[in-house]
Amino acid sequence: MSDTYVMGLAVAGWLATTWLAYRWGLHSQKLQREYAAKESAQSRMREFLGFLNQWRAEVILAGRDEGNFGVAGIAKTHQMKIPLFNAEVERVKNDFRNRQEFDRLTARLGGLTRQDLFGDNKNQSDVILKAFDDL
Repeated sequence: MSDTYVMGLAVAGWLATTWLAYRWGLHSQKLQREYAAKESAQSRMREFLGFLNQWRAEVILAGRDEGNFGVAGIAKTHQMKIPLFNAEVERVKNDFRNRQEFDRLTARLGGLTRQDLFGDNKNQSDVILKAFDDL
């Protein structure tokens, strides 16, 4: 074997190794991005569910304390969180597969009207809690 032949093989091996390392690096970066996106979506979902559970607990507590706040306290507890709820919905809405159903349920919870809460001798706490449970 001539020195030129050996040198050619060394250069070809170096180029092939470099190219393979580059391709594997790209694949690894892609996997890291996919994992980070999945973790981010799961984190947003946990935070959203935590927010909903906290809000639901506040509504329940307002209903238990009817002597001080009464029915208006339940509705006010619900209404005070609606702007924050809308912000949270915007953060997580793209993470849901069934987007139409999610939009419908969040619109129901965030859009309860005075008639929904106080009409037909309804229990306001039950109306709000049903909207939470549906979501």
